[in-house]
Amino acid sequence: TLLQNLRKDIIYITTVFMNLNIYNIATHCLMTTEATTIELVYFDIHARGELSRLCFAARGKIDELQDTRVPLFMESVANSQLWSDVWSKRAPEGYLPYLNVRGATGNFQVTGDGNVEMFVARHVGGLLG
Repeated sequence: TLLQNLRKDIIYITTVFMNLNIYNIATHCLMTTEATTIELVYFDIHARGELSRLCFAARGKIDELQDTRVPLFMESVANSQLWSDVWSKRAPEGYLPYLNVRGATGNFQVTGDGNVEMFVARHVGGLLG
């Protein structure tokens, strides 16, 4: 039911927020004076990836986001084949959204809804209270 799914989502998000390792990496990467490039990879729909897009927009930094929109595989046979041949192999564990972060201290990926959103909120600044 909807209530059970909501409860699972809340437990998942709580677990993600308790994992501070990604935030330490993110903070270390973003404390440099050199530019950091962030690529959001998600389907071309308004769903899980949209909050990250809105965070950049809310802080007036949408031009700093490289927004890679993957064609929705359910829309056509060609998109389904593209997902199987290309995008599913690039996606960590076949899961979207994820971030490709390129900075002075190295390159890494951020995966999982909560991790992606917290990383973006820290990066754009002013959204964590």
